[in-house]
Amino acid sequence: MIWNFGDVGAELGRADRARFGVIPVPFERTTSYGKGTADGPRAVVAASRYMELFDEQYGFQPADAGIWTCPPLELKEETIEGDIHLISTRTAELMANDQFLIFVGGEHSITFPIVRAYRERYPALGVLQLDAHADLRCEYEGSIYSHASVMRRVVDICPAVQVGIRSLSQEEHDELPRLPTTMIFAHEYFRDPAAAVQKMLANLPADVYITFDLDALDPSILSATGTPEPGGLSWYDALAVLEPVFASRRVVGADVVELAPVEGSPASDFVAARLVYKMMSMQERFRQS
Repeated sequence: MIWNFGDVGAELGRADRARFGVIPVPFERTTSYGKGTADGPRAVVAASRYMELFDEQYGFQPADAGIWTCPPLELKEETIEGDIHLISTRTAELMANDQFLIFVGGEHSITFPIVRAYRERYPALGVLQLDAHADLRCEYEGSIYSHASVMRRVVDICPAVQVGIRSLSQEEHDELPRLPTTMIFAHEYFRDPAAAVQKMLANLPADVYITFDLDALDPSILSATGTPEPGGLSWYDALAVLEPVFASRRVVGADVVELAPVEGSPASDFVAARLVYKMMSMQERFRQS
């Protein structure tokens, strides 16, 4: 397989030419139900080669700005702490190229070390999380770096807005008033989408990093994820949440995580690839200086 997101040609895929960077992070150490997220980045890049690159919504082709696809990050440290440190270090190095980077997981625990690197460059950073799960446990199954604790680690260093949540523990619920996060439950969004979007925007700072756990989407459109939950966002719901953020904030980077591809069933892979590409469209359409 040619390792180019969108099957772009050699010139558009050059690291020194491309506006966008796709960073595969095949990390999987703390998944607790469905497995296979380590194969997610490969599946996303493979599916992306069969997309049409013209965006009919915005009327242009984002790939013309160039998409560089990084070789998958090699994560071979003996401990999860070692891998977390390595992801942060490599993120800081990649940010030096001043591209818009979209990290493709892998499990959701990759978000914390990435955000930690972005927080160094953008001190007033906030994080927008689209997800089915709160991920606010202090620790889970003995690890503070679990996928179920990733947003607890994130809000330790910067504020967050969490959209589409429809699964959390009693512990997480009870801790919410003491945490620097604004939660917008899925039922709240569906009751009044416009009000939910306004609440989201009112609590986001000027600089935003987006983390999109694919289980934010309803299993009817994306089922290949480790912990699917009913009652999720549709494709156009997700775009309706993302677009006003790109239009009104400086989105500095993003990740798309938790695809667990199923052999012979590529629909979820294609949805994930299209989501990555749609974020590029929005960033190019609404780019903030």
